[in-house]
Amino acid sequence: MPKKTLFCLFVFLLVLSFSPSAYALGNKDLETENVAVNLAREVERGGYKIITTEELRTGSTKKKDMLYC
Repeated sequence: MPKKTLFCLFVFLLVLSFSPSAYALGNKDLETENVAVNLAREVERGGYKIITTEELRTGSTKKKDMLYC
């Protein structure tokens, strides 16, 4: 590998390591995962049915019987 390429790679990695956003992405992923797992467990435990926003919109415009909480 040419020295110029190695130097550019080193500088890129150095800048990335000091970037606060590089660390924030990992934390956000873990937070999102925890929320998703907790939701899935509560749904399973409570026997709930999950619907999408589109399903909710379709059901409410067609006046389907739905339980809203």
